[in-house]
Parts: sequence; C-alpha cells; structure tokens
Amino acid sequence: MTEQEKYEAVWTHSAYRVMSPGDRSAEMFLRWADPKKGQTLRDLGCGSGKAGKTLADYGLDVTLFDFASNAVDDDIKLPFVQHDLTQPIPGEIADYAYCCDVMEHIPPEQVMAVLKNVVMAGNKTYLQICCIDDLASKIFGIGPLHLTVKPPAWWREQILSLRCEILKEDDCETHCAFL
Repeated sequence: MTEQEKYEAVWTHSAYRVMSPGDRSAEMFLRWADPKKGQTLRDLGCGSGKAGKTLADYGLDVTLFDFASNAVDDDIKLPFVQHDLTQPIPGEIADYAYCCDVMEHIPPEQVMAVLKNVVMAGNKTYLQICCIDDLASKIFGIGPLHLTVKPPAWWREQILSLRCEILKEDDCETHCAFL
C-alpha cells in the first residue's frame, strides 16, 4: 500500500474526520499572522478542509491542497488541488502557507524536500507539527501515520537550516508551532 493509498483508506473512516488539528490552530495563526481580509492562503495537507473553511470564513482567499483525493469533507466548497507535497507547489506564491498536522506524517527522507516546498508556497508560513506518536494508526489498524516524530527543537533546526526567519514559535512538548 502506498502512502497515498494509506491516507485515502484512513479518510474513509468518519471517526478520522472528527478532530481537526488545523482547525484548532486557526485562532493562533490569525493572532500571530494578523492577515488582512482578501489575502491568499494555501492550506497544505488540508485534510478535511475544516481549517481552510474557518480561514475562508474569516475572509481569506483559501485554496486547499492534499494528496488524498477523498480528504476534504463534502460540505467544504473551496478550491481543491490534489497534490503531493514532495513536489513544488504549483501556481503563484500565496500571502500565506498554512500547514498543520502534516510534517510528522512525512517519511524522514522526504522531510526537507516537503518543508522546503511548504515554506516556498507562501510569503509567510505557519506550521503546526505534532511531536508524539499517533493514536489513529492503532484505532484504524492501518500502520503508523506519524513517520517523523521529533521534538520541537529538532523541527526548529530544520526550519532554520532553510534560512527561514522564525517570527513566532510555541513549544508545547506534544506539538510545536512556527510562523
């Protein structure tokens, strides 16, 4: 089973759609970034699309990206691009790239390529990364979903190695966030 097939399989479970770490992070992103209505945002690894909808309701021009064709909830009516984040993000650079609960799902050998593509997708990038093993893989019996489980300091080093300036950060041990 490929990684894409694994995620398309897990998105068939309605219970996997209940929680949206990206949606829970939207408030912090809005507070930290202070975006203006009408600015563009790419929700990279959008999952169900709940966060994108929240940010679009705020007034941002949101495009959703995910490599699982069935990830976005049926009631989310935002532009969607099926895309593998190991490849450069197509289109113009957005005002913001938003990537929550994604990086820990990337195989270790692909982390830097994906991180580079994510930070290059927006003039500013918001990342929220889980730093602990996932529970869903045990619940759904589909193999591990968190493939790169590292502490916040490790993620910080990776971001800085790309010569990015970290404007804000939050380290809660179980997850971290960066702007």
